[in-house]
Amino acid sequence: MHRSITAAARVSLAVAGSVLACVLVLTARPAAGAAAEVTCAKCHASLTAKKKVVHAAVQMGCDGCHSGIAGTPKVPHQNTTNIAKGLSSEQPALCYGCHDQSKFTRKTVHAAVGMGCTGCHDPHASQFERLLKAKYAEVCYPCHDKSLFTKKTVHAAVGMGCISCHDPHSTDTGKLLKNEGVELCYRCHDKAKFSKKTVHAAVGMGCTGCHDPHSTGTGKLLKTDGNDLCLQCHDKALFTQKTVHAAVGMGCTGCHDPHSTGTDKLLKTDGNDLCLQCHDKALFTQKTVHAAVGMGCTGCHNPHSTPAEKLLKTGGADLCYQCHDKAKFTQKVVHAAVGMGCAGCHNPHSSKNERLLSAPVPDLCMNCHDKAAFSKKNVHPPVAGGLCLSCHSPHSSDYIAVLLKAPSVVCLDCHEAVAQKPHAIVGFSRTGHPLGIPRKEKKGRERKEKDELKDPVRKDHPFACSSCHNPHSSDYIRLFRYAANNAMDLCQLCHRM
Repeated sequence: MHRSITAAARVSLAVAGSVLACVLVLTARPAAGAAAEVTCAKCHASLTAKKKVVHAAVQMGCDGCHSGIAGTPKVPHQNTTNIAKGLSSEQPALCYGCHDQSKFTRKTVHAAVGMGCTGCHDPHASQFERLLKAKYAEVCYPCHDKSLFTKKTVHAAVGMGCISCHDPHSTDTGKLLKNEGVELCYRCHDKAKFSKKTVHAAVGMGCTGCHDPHSTGTGKLLKTDGNDLCLQCHDKALFTQKTVHAAVGMGCTGCHDPHSTGTDKLLKTDGNDLCLQCHDKALFTQKTVHAAVGMGCTGCHNPHSTPAEKLLKTGGADLCYQCHDKAKFTQKVVHAAVGMGCAGCHNPHSSKNERLLSAPVPDLCMNCHDKAAFSKKNVHPPVAGGLCLSCHSPHSSDYIAVLLKAPSVVCLDCHEAVAQKPHAIVGFSRTGHPLGIPRKEKKGRERKEKDELKDPVRKDHPFACSSCHNPHSSDYIRLFRYAANNAMDLCQLCHRM
């Protein structure tokens, strides 16, 4: 009896043990999964250890990306997908399971995208933002030439990171820029400075027409130094003629704003104010100011260069004739000073004297004319009073000696009484001494110039008042031209007894 009980007990115990074993296996399955995760971390802990940024996919489980490693991990791993590292699919298709594919497939795609996401990003964890393998812009330099971004002048945006201007994956614009054209630049640069009344055509062509967006060896990120950049569009010949404005050598931006201004021609200030930043204003604001000054400096001067001196638009008096009537300067007899240039007598900008004269009359005249001839013992009152222009035209005339009127006629304007009383020209019988003035003959024929009486002593002069009198000054009485104590002595010079 004892043996049979023992046998039955053994059978019961065996059945109970089998059931218990099944229960233990069923209840132990979750623990087996945990053991697998612990196994990955045991070998691959360095992928995330002490890293600042961990890929969210790691938290979702290794088999989310590495599904090709079958069953409980073994060493070496068994790969069932034939894709490197047991990945579920190739890059970047694997990444598109979580990341929006449309952001990586726009019009312009970064070449690095085609090389795989892990070219720039660590798929597990990184010390740098966005899981980058290095900080900005070091992650870009393995492909992009670092020397292009580290020249003398570096764009501040480079220091802010490449992605401040560029999308690292794809864009609908060129060069992976985040915005089209100049709009990208306006995110940092004040748009108002580029949209005033007058806008440089180059602005419409894009900032990178003149500036390198990364770095240059010149100031202001300009692609070339000095004026050479401007001369890529502007005709160099206009800036390199015989006479070059010193301001050109100082750089175009000395006078012009390169982007936009509220004035014409991109000038930094309006009218003559710009010129007066270098040129002494006092020279242009004296008592008498040339009307041309009020019309603007560029009315007479080319602001860049000219073949003529002083940056004048045309040489000689031709420039002046654009406003002044040339006919008044080209009559039969032309004052020699006219041929020497208007600026010989006139200040072209302003003067403390009338008519823009560089000195008052007669001091100005004495710069060329011998003062001794005007300061003898007896001086003609108009000369003493400095009234040269009462008898002479300063520019040209149809009469000898640049007289305003014919000889003798000009004298009679003041000495009209001479024609009314006894004098050599009227005589005592009212017939008078013949003068060199054309007059009608008895037959009514008008005398021609060739018929005029000539001075018997000064044969290139007509016979007139000045044949006997010096109109300026004399050492003899009555301003006699020759030594004489009375009129009869003077007559004997021609009329020999």
